[in-house]
Amino acid sequence: MTLAKLHFNDQGNLNGGILTNISLAQIQSTLVDNFPNSTTRTRNFQALSTFLKNLDSNIITRIWLDGSFCTQKENPKDIDVLLFFKHSPDIEKYLKDIKEKASTCLDIYQIGDKDHIEKTRPIYSHMAHNETYWMGQFGFDRNRNHKGIIELKTENLK
Repeated sequence: MTLAKLHFNDQGNLNGGILTNISLAQIQSTLVDNFPNSTTRTRNFQALSTFLKNLDSNIITRIWLDGSFCTQKENPKDIDVLLFFKHSPDIEKYLKDIKEKASTCLDIYQIGDKDHIEKTRPIYSHMAHNETYWMGQFGFDRNRNHKGIIELKTENLK
């Protein structure tokens, strides 16, 4: 697997649409180590790393990262995290539990993962619509400038 590169554009946002094949080491190097004067980036990344270690990859399939942590802002308050999940009987309890245990440095949202459901099922179009909604939320800054979204696959985190 060839790792993608993380680069900032002229607006201080990550380039590139949905950025796949990104490692945690790359995230740390680009979004933490490159900001030696930041008082929040190390804390935020440590909270994210701990959170990711505790995810069940049989339930959570993908994660999108966004927010000011994924920009050149010196001291982002938190990291925006979107969890993609497979439906299961205990999904609501599982999501509630992991969100309660998460650090306040993470702003966590969740949606069903359309990639793990048959396209013929009625809920598929709703799930596809939700993903498109979040692309719009995470894919632009407040000034309507494009922003890259980091996508992590939970199967690659272990």
